[in-house]
Amino acid sequence: LGILKSTNGGASSTQSSSSFGDVPCGGESIGAVAVHPTNSQIVLAAVQPCYTGTASIFRSTNGGQTWTAVYTDSTAWVPATAVLFDHTNGNVAYAATYNNGLLKSLDGGVTWNPANGTGANALPTANLGRAAIAIAPSNTSILYAAVTDFSSA
Repeated sequence: LGILKSTNGGASSTQSSSSFGDVPCGGESIGAVAVHPTNSQIVLAAVQPCYTGTASIFRSTNGGQTWTAVYTDSTAWVPATAVLFDHTNGNVAYAATYNNGLLKSLDGGVTWNPANGTGANALPTANLGRAAIAIAPSNTSILYAAVTDFSSA
């Protein structure tokens, strides 16, 4: 069905989008949705693409009526499993993906760059599976990540 949207606290909902433009199979596997903390018209969706080179993160600026692909890896199959906004700064967003690990955006989800840490705090760079992320409510500079390691699977 895509993403359902409620404007009355869940009493009813409407389909905000039946598919995501460049995902050939419709993008029916949606890992997460995040709403901008101060502008509810800006929404991010983490999607599992069907094929290598199709987008896995989408952004809407009209409350989910239409979606624009904002992250694609043309070399690998990269499902996005999580996406969230910094609750104190809507310009900062994070996403978790298979294969590419964590991504960070500094422009409200328009562009994305790797954010896998450095040194002893670096995430693995191979055999990455599903990841979950959360920002500490008390300190938004702390990002928690739980990442599946496929090397032992």
